[in-house]
Amino acid sequence: MGFSREDSPLWSEAGRYRARLLRRRLPRLPTLDGGRFNQFANLVRQIKELPGDRVHMITPWMPKENARGVGLLQSNTIAPCHGWVHVRILNNRIHLHLYQRSGDTPVGVPSNMIQYAALMLMLEQLTGYEPATFYHTISDAHYYEDQLGPVEELTGRESLRLPTVQLTEAGRQVKVIHDFRREHFELTDYYPHPAIRASRCLPDDLQGVRIPLLPDLRTEVRDGSLLSAQCAVGGPAHQDGTSGTRCHLYFLPEHLGADCEGRSILHQMGGWSLVKNMYPYLGTLHHYLLVPDEHVSAMTDLPPDRRLGYWDILQYAIDRFGLSYYGRGGRNGDPSLTGGTIYHVHEHLVVGDPDMADVNPVKLYLSSSPINRPSQR
Repeated sequence: MGFSREDSPLWSEAGRYRARLLRRRLPRLPTLDGGRFNQFANLVRQIKELPGDRVHMITPWMPKENARGVGLLQSNTIAPCHGWVHVRILNNRIHLHLYQRSGDTPVGVPSNMIQYAALMLMLEQLTGYEPATFYHTISDAHYYEDQLGPVEELTGRESLRLPTVQLTEAGRQVKVIHDFRREHFELTDYYPHPAIRASRCLPDDLQGVRIPLLPDLRTEVRDGSLLSAQCAVGGPAHQDGTSGTRCHLYFLPEHLGADCEGRSILHQMGGWSLVKNMYPYLGTLHHYLLVPDEHVSAMTDLPPDRRLGYWDILQYAIDRFGLSYYGRGGRNGDPSLTGGTIYHVHEHLVVGDPDMADVNPVKLYLSSSPINRPSQR
């Protein structure tokens, strides 16, 4: 698959947003004594002090936050799909093994491959050990029914020479792992096939049925011959109002509860649904969406009883989660003029994380001029 430099996992806004989440969340795992532990900084220190050790590990998993079942409320919006890393220093070279719980192979997995290959480059810079091998294990490798056409086109293409990602001169001056930025990486020798647009995670009745990955495609991934695709679903709303047609369907009651990477309806009442946001804003402890059943683009378009129902669902959320402080906000009207991406009106219920003191205050960005890109969060 091909993508422009701006659409690649290293440069896309979605990639940068996820990188910010990883940079903030994973290093700050809670400890038994109530503190926080920076496992990335410790990984660098441990490799330098004890290179032959066999426990150079990174984990994204916090069991309590990801527990599911009757009477349990999953704290994480999306259970971590990747992030289990085991590093070995053998013959003075870095071997990095990435374990991935779940992988959307045509769209997400190529991005993950690049991300953790970049981590090897960071470790080389900070520890002095050269990279040797990147190993990638995927437990649940899959694609979706609506991706079948793009997958067949992809696997029928001739493999091309893989591009090169390396640190820039400025990147080779970085001394702290959290100081790396996208401008510290350089992509060269990149000559892709024309881009294939592949969707991501649709409800079942919108042809989003998950299909286990075929063995021959699994081999292609293991050989590292897949390149990434631009995700066409969830993109910006165009000024002509044509984009978002498939996106806003997700906010209708029959689709909100679809199993899409952890999304679920927490409660319904008064013509409204309380849903966890799949993409919480950086710096939030909790981020929920209040979504009306009726498909309108503005709160004032709702009938009077539905407007009153908003306050009922809000009060329910406050009581259920014991919220003593929170912020709420929403966009109304044409999303190309408000910084939104969905034509179905909804309200954000946000609770900031007081333990993330190094994060700027959570902001809801609005726009008064036409835009053709995802809103900045």
